[in-house]
Amino acid sequence: MSHSHHTLPPMSEQWQAVLNEGWEQDVLPQLPANYEQQAEQLHAIERYREFTRVSDLLRGLLAFVLCTSSFRQLGGWAVLIGLANISHVAWRRHLRQARAWLLWLVCELLASTAAPGASQAPETPRILLIDATRLKQPGGSGDDWRVHVGYELRGGRLVEVRVADRHTAEGFDLFTFVPGDIVIADRGYSRRRQRAAALRQGAQVVVRLEVQKVPLLDEQGQPFDVAAWLLVFCSLPAARWSDAQVLALYRARWQVERLIKRMKSILKLAQLRGKTALTNEATIMALWVCWALQQQESTIRRQVTAQLAAARPPSSPVISCSSA
Repeated sequence: MSHSHHTLPPMSEQWQAVLNEGWEQDVLPQLPANYEQQAEQLHAIERYREFTRVSDLLRGLLAFVLCTSSFRQLGGWAVLIGLANISHVAWRRHLRQARAWLLWLVCELLASTAAPGASQAPETPRILLIDATRLKQPGGSGDDWRVHVGYELRGGRLVEVRVADRHTAEGFDLFTFVPGDIVIADRGYSRRRQRAAALRQGAQVVVRLEVQKVPLLDEQGQPFDVAAWLLVFCSLPAARWSDAQVLALYRARWQVERLIKRMKSILKLAQLRGKTALTNEATIMALWVCWALQQQESTIRRQVTAQLAAARPPSSPVISCSSA
C-alpha cells in the first residue's frame, strides 16, 4: 500500500526574487564584511546543511523577534518562503547559540554608524545620555532584565548597549567613555563610586544629585545642606560652563527616556516571550540588531538628503507678470 506525502509546490524563481529583494538590497549591504566568519567563530552556526548561508539564519532570527508569535510559526514561515526546513526546537537552539554573535553584530553596527564627531569639530565633545530600562519575562517580577543604553545627543543615535539581569544596578562602570565626553544621567547614577568610574575615564559628569546617597561636608567637616544649594552634580569647569548651560544639558536627558519608550513600543520589549535566561538574552540582542540596522539606514538616508540639498542649485528668482 502506497502512502502519499503532501508537499508544497516549488516556489517560482520570480516570486522568490520578490520575497528576497528587500532583504538582499536593504539589509545585507549593512552587515559587517566578516559577519559570516564571526558566525562560525562564535558558534552561531555549525552545520550548513540546515541553512544555505549564514544570512538565512539571521533573517530567521530577526523574523522571530519582529513578526512571528512562536518558534512553530517561524518554522512554518521559513518553509513557505524556502528559507530553511527545520523544527521549532532547532530554531530555539539556533537563537540561543547565536547570542554571542548577535551581541557582536550589535556592537559592530553601532560602531559603523556615523563615527562620533564626523559632522562637528574634533574638539567638540560627545554628549552622552545614559539610562536603563527594566524588562519582564513570563512569570517574572517585572524587573527580570535590565537594558543599559548610551545615546549620543549630537548625533541622535544609540552608541552602546548592555544587557544584564536584575542583579546588575545602573552604573557608569558598564560603559566605555573617551576623554572629553560629557555624561548625563539621572539620580540613579548619583553614587560616588559611579561618578568616580566616569571621571577616571576622562569624562565629565552631569548627574541629578541624590543627597541620601552622597553625603557632603563643608570645609570644617560639618554636614552640608546641599539640598538648599543645588540640584545637580557637575564636574564641568565653571569657567567654561554657566549654571544655565549645565541645567540645559541636564534637561536634554529626556531624549534618552523618549528613545527607550519608542524602543519598547516599536520592538515590543515590554514583555519578553522566553522563559529562560539564554532565550531572553538572545531575543534582546536580536531586537537590538533590528534597531541598529534601522538606525544605520536612517543615518544613510539623512546623509544622502544632506548631500542632495547641498548640491541643489540656488533657486531662480520668481518673476511675476501682471496685466495692466
